[in-house]
Amino acid sequence: MTPAKKELRVDMPPWAQVSEKRRRHIVSVTTLLDEWASVMRIPEKERVAWWDAGRFHDALKDAPDDELYALVGDVATTATLRAVM
Repeated sequence: MTPAKKELRVDMPPWAQVSEKRRRHIVSVTTLLDEWASVMRIPEKERVAWWDAGRFHDALKDAPDDELYALVGDVATTATLRAVM
C-alpha cells in the first residue's frame, strides 16, 4: 500500500477563474511539483517558482473567451485566435 500524498494548500490569485474540478487538478499538479522538488533537492527560491507555475498554469482556463481576448488587447492577435477556435 502506498502512503497517502499530503496535498498542498494552494491559494489561487483573486483574478483566477477555475471550476472546482480544475482547482483540484491545480492542487494535484502543484503537489506533484512539490514532491519532485523535494526529491531533487531544489533550492527554496526555485521551488517557489515551481509552486507558482503549478498555481498559475490553468488559472484562467475557465474564463470566458471574450475576457481572454480583451486581456490580449491586440486586435490582430485576437482575430488570429478567433480564427483557429
